[in-house]
Amino acid sequence: MSTPEGAKRPVAPRRQRREQGQLALLAFFAAMALLYFIDAARQSFRVDNLSVIGPVTILVLLICGRLAWNLLRKPREPEGTESAEPTDQGFMVQYRAPLFALLLVAYLLGLVYWVFDVSTFLFVLAALWLQGERNGVVMIVFSALFAGLVCWTLRIMVSFPFETLVIPGGG
Repeated sequence: MSTPEGAKRPVAPRRQRREQGQLALLAFFAAMALLYFIDAARQSFRVDNLSVIGPVTILVLLICGRLAWNLLRKPREPEGTESAEPTDQGFMVQYRAPLFALLLVAYLLGLVYWVFDVSTFLFVLAALWLQGERNGVVMIVFSALFAGLVCWTLRIMVSFPFETLVIPGGG
């Protein structure tokens, strides 16, 4: 069915389309977490098999539910109050997603060709900076604590050694 000449198809406002996309992404994350849990439970319903997967699935579902609730409850702005053009944003804000993708590639290369603890520290440090954190002390302390905690927990959970430079006990 074609529209008459000069008539425009109704298009959802930009914000409404963005919110629908965010809700769809949240639904996808929740569905994938649930499917992963169901698959793991079908393979083996032992407590040691589901001791991590179960709580993480519940956490993902709670986070997705809360974010969806916040999106649905957000007050709507009247039509016409949104600016048609996005505001002028800086380079870091405008290209944050591709920069994060490059940062993730650099992290993975660091894991392959260097060591786990330093690569994790540098990744978290760069990610904090990319997200706008400029307090150097906070960035360094948080990155060091996070990298140390991740290395420590993985060392307990994983049965094979992995290379570390700063944290003792590596392979």
